[in-house]
Amino acid sequence: MGTHQTQLAPASVRSVLNYLQDTGVRPVNYTYPPPDGVDQRSGVLDPTQVTIHNARLLDEPASINRQGFEKSITPAPLRTLKTTNKCACITTRKPKPYSNNRPAP
Repeated sequence: MGTHQTQLAPASVRSVLNYLQDTGVRPVNYTYPPPDGVDQRSGVLDPTQVTIHNARLLDEPASINRQGFEKSITPAPLRTLKTTNKCACITTRKPKPYSNNRPAP
C-alpha cells in the first residue's frame, strides 16, 4: 500500500514531545485566574526526543492492533457549501441539556 510519491513528506522526523512526569500529584492548568497562592500550572514536563514516522509510506495499511491507529474513511456530512439546508440544520442544532441525575449509591 505504500505510496511511491516519497517527495510528499520525509519518511521520518525527529521532534521533542513534552510528557508529564508522574509526581503522584494530579497536574492542573487553570484557564481562569487561580486561587490565591496557587500556580497557574502545575506538573513537571519531561521533554523527550522521539522519531515520528510517515505512516503513508507503510507497506501495509495501518492496523489498530499493530500500530495503535488506523485510517478510517468517514463521509463528510456536507458535500458542498451550496447545500444551505444541511448547513442550517447542523449549525442550529441545540446542545442537549446537561443532566447530573445519577442513581443513588
